[in-house]
Amino acid sequence: MHPLDELSLLSDRVEAAEDIHHLISPFNSGYSQTQTLALLLDADNLIALTKRNHGFIHGNTSALTAAEKEYLKKRIEAVKCKYHYAF
Repeated sequence: MHPLDELSLLSDRVEAAEDIHHLISPFNSGYSQTQTLALLLDADNLIALTKRNHGFIHGNTSALTAAEKEYLKKRIEAVKCKYHYAF
C-alpha cells in the first residue's frame, strides 16, 4: 500500500520502503487471539520503512528527528483510539 518510507517523506526525502513495522506490536503476551489478529492485519497499525529507519525504531530512536518521533506518536495514538481495549 505504501511503497515509500513514511518517515523519509517527512523530511522531503523519497526512499523505497523495505520493511513494514507494527506500530503496536501484536506479539506482546497478554493479548487475546482476537486482539493479536486484529493488530497483525490492521493496515492502520503498519508503517512502511527503510531497513535503516526500522532499525532506528527498534534500537536507536535518538537517531529519529523530532518530527519523525511526533509522527510515530500520533500514529500509535490513533491505533490505540481505534480499539476499545487498552494496550
